[in-house]
Amino acid sequence: MTIAAEVPSVGALLRTWRERRRFSQQELSNRSRVSTRHLSRVETGKAHPTPEMLMHLSDNLDVPLRDRNRLLLAADYAPRYRQSGGVGQPSAAAGEPSCRPHP
Repeated sequence: MTIAAEVPSVGALLRTWRERRRFSQQELSNRSRVSTRHLSRVETGKAHPTPEMLMHLSDNLDVPLRDRNRLLLAADYAPRYRQSGGVGQPSAAAGEPSCRPHP
């Protein structure tokens, strides 16, 4: 019997990043110019954000590229950033981003 790990919802991931940055919904709303009502609805799963909205909020939350891919995947969108490195390949050098935008 296999038990699949529960994948967090996009709203839960966004809330986690907002809380990590110690932003209230009001503060993120002011920074991103997205209404607090819409932020609340996204975080609770009552609204489904577009990929553009996810990237906009990610910019305002300073979410790393790898985690932006996780947000996109949680919302059932394709990832936008290609991960460098991998099995048998060296990891990114210090100061170099671990993900790069797809061409």
